Amino acid sequence: MNTSTILLRRCSRISVNCLWTFSKLRGVRKSNITSSRTTLQNSATVGCMHNVGRQFSSVAETDSRLPLCESSDKDAEDVVTKNFKVIKNFINEEEEKSMLKEAETYLKRLRYEYDHWDNAIHGYRETEKSRWNDTNKAVLQRVRDAAFEPGVPQLVLVHVLDLAKDGYIKPHVDSVKFCGSTVTGLSLLSSSIMRLANEKDPKQWVNILLEPRSLYIMTGQARYDFTHEILKQEESIFHGKVIPRDRRISIMCRNEPT
Repeated sequence: MNTSTILLRRCSRISVNCLWTFSKLRGVRKSNITSSRTTLQNSATVGCMHNVGRQFSSVAETDSRLPLCESSDKDAEDVVTKNFKVIKNFINEEEEKSMLKEAETYLKRLRYEYDHWDNAIHGYRETEKSRWNDTNKAVLQRVRDAAFEPGVPQLVLVHVLDLAKDGYIKPHVDSVKFCGSTVTGLSLLSSSIMRLANEKDPKQWVNILLEPRSLYIMTGQARYDFTHEILKQEESIFHGKVIPRDRRISIMCRNEPT
């Protein structure tokens, strides 16, 4: 359960089918991943979730969690969900504590800032780290193995971004000068909602729920053609449900610019 991958699929305002299956962590090749209902229902994961009106149900009837995504329309949904993956519970609570402890040794010296050099972040502290203790280094290697194909050159520095409770990230596309085709991040401490919006038509959007200890992997069109942001505390509403925002830390890895 901790290493199951949620492959986001077909999430819309009217009906949501979040297809849950295994990925690299279980040794399954991408070519072997199928979206058939039979395969999903027979898997050892939680199963599909459907949004019909206000009622949520799933293959595992005892599971009452919300779907992981919602969108403005099918076109936006199709593009993003082909290029964005979320792995729930990628790390456990002990690993989360270890990552936080090491990050805090530097973050605690900093004040939260309310402007940013490219005006993209509000209420934040950040640093970049290349050296980690052995426990955390192993976690980061798992992140890299999950997000990047073998042989892809990766940035050595790991980006640590600490958002205050009232902090948020404004819509932006990561500069191609500083990173390549894939951005991946561990979410620590607090749930948050990431919104991806078509850069040419912001009315096309997809909201994705990022829970603590989850890993997201953003690539392709989701990375280049859609802006991404972390919604403000007062905007943190998902499928009509308030998602409480608190301090949030993300641990991000990127590949080298091409």
